[in-house]
Amino acid sequence: MEFEPRRIEGDAKAIRNRWLKQAWGLIRRKLAMMLAACAVYAGAIELIDHHGNPSFSDPWGLLTWLAMVLAICATAPWFMAAVMSTAYAADHSRSAYALWRDLFAGPSRRVIAPVSWRAMSLYGGILCGAQVALVALAEFALVPAEPAAEMPPPVEPKGILAWLFLGLAEHVWYAVLASPLAIALAELFTIPILMRAETDRDHATRMSALGVQRNLGPIRRCYVGLPLMLMAALLPAPITILGFGFASVVVYVAYRDIFEARAESLPQRAAATQLAASSSPG
Repeated sequence: MEFEPRRIEGDAKAIRNRWLKQAWGLIRRKLAMMLAACAVYAGAIELIDHHGNPSFSDPWGLLTWLAMVLAICATAPWFMAAVMSTAYAADHSRSAYALWRDLFAGPSRRVIAPVSWRAMSLYGGILCGAQVALVALAEFALVPAEPAAEMPPPVEPKGILAWLFLGLAEHVWYAVLASPLAIALAELFTIPILMRAETDRDHATRMSALGVQRNLGPIRRCYVGLPLMLMAALLPAPITILGFGFASVVVYVAYRDIFEARAESLPQRAAATQLAASSSPG
């Protein structure tokens, strides 16, 4: 295994299409396990999602809302690791059950747990800060000049487009304050590096950032972009989780190309190997 990331030569669009095609192929090989992973994560999110009302007038509701945000951020790395383990099992004809058991009761648990804690403290902390700031802005900065005056009823958006723009505006707030693209890309391959190599999280994060830097073109092609991310956030939770799972498999395929440099994942090398085999005597 080449732990040092390499630069992939070729057209960025062609590389992206290859990654997407290979990701779908891995999902098809372990479709039942992929769906099971998504169902388990959806069930976990449903259990977490019994939150209160984010309002200073309801402190308990605000605390339960913030705890929900932290819990979702903490569980996301485990879901990514489970899906990547399933993709690895499909790629190497392994048992996904055994890899899942190792993930939650073996060596993999010890390397994913710090990532989970960091996601909860860093991303969850930023999200909670953004939510508190939004509630404070709504409750204190936007109060009417004459509190005694009767407030007009709130304006309800009319039509699907109005609701869409309202939802996009809310998600833009979180995208700007809570989802710095540079941090997300820098940690893109941290989980698979930790799962497949004996290293610490800091080194894995540096290697991940270097791999992203050397292959930003095809990675950017795979990245759906902020507008589509915002649209996906408006979809029902099960569809969003399926998209998250597919994206995790794409990350595994890209990691395999960038860090492992396997011949079967490189069409030009595979073609050369096939040509050499066909031209050999006997």
